[in-house]
Amino acid sequence: MKHLVVLGSLLAGSFAGAAQAADLPSTRYAPPVVTLPVFTWTGFYAGVNAGAAFSGSEQPRYTEGRGFVGLNPGVLDGLQKSREQTGFVGGGQIGYNYQVGGIVLGAEADFQYAGIERGRTGTGALTNLAPGHTDTDILTSRTRIETLGTVRGRIGFLPTERLMVYATGGLAYGDVSMRTAYTDTGTGPFFPGGINVIPYAASRSSMQVGYVAGGGIEYAITDRLSAKIEGLYGDLGRSSVTARYTGNGSTEPTDIYTVRESNRFGLVRAGLNYRFTGL
Repeated sequence: MKHLVVLGSLLAGSFAGAAQAADLPSTRYAPPVVTLPVFTWTGFYAGVNAGAAFSGSEQPRYTEGRGFVGLNPGVLDGLQKSREQTGFVGGGQIGYNYQVGGIVLGAEADFQYAGIERGRTGTGALTNLAPGHTDTDILTSRTRIETLGTVRGRIGFLPTERLMVYATGGLAYGDVSMRTAYTDTGTGPFFPGGINVIPYAASRSSMQVGYVAGGGIEYAITDRLSAKIEGLYGDLGRSSVTARYTGNGSTEPTDIYTVRESNRFGLVRAGLNYRFTGL
């Protein structure tokens, strides 16, 4: 009987202790909530680009100075027949983006090699000459944009968090070289030695300034790296070159001609950007 009383007391004490422990506050903590960072386009970036360049096909302006020998029929028709030519363009860019909700505002500058070139050749001949005589003219013109740079603003819209569709526009500048040559060749017994060549030539290079506008899409492959495709249209204004007689004979000071060309171009290029700030 004594043993039963002792066992009952022990059991009662155990239940009482368990009840008191249940009333005490828990010492365990809830696991922390992990918040994933939100992607943002804000920050500085730099990158590279490459693509194709297209020259314009506008007709040149040709003028003659007083005293110029004049062109044979058909020369200007050939000079004005020029088609858009394609070249390579490649270089690098730097910029900054600032994201406000679903809109990205930014500025970008780029500089690159530009193989934008256009060439023209016109040939003509006189047909109403005495037997045994010929008179043939050849007029050429070449215009090339050697290097090209732009400083542009950008505004982008975000269909998704990492996909941006943007419009861009601003200042364009480039090193434009231009050259021209003209040769009037006459043959026949009338000329000493049976041939007479009248040559003209000139070349010049200048920095041209104009505008550029276009748009593109850019996708963030990772938090740091993005890829883009864009198209741009630009105009560097007109350039001109004036040719003078380059032979040994004497000519009048005004014996010149001038060719003026427009410097419009298009670019289609792909690029990669690395962002230095942001996530």
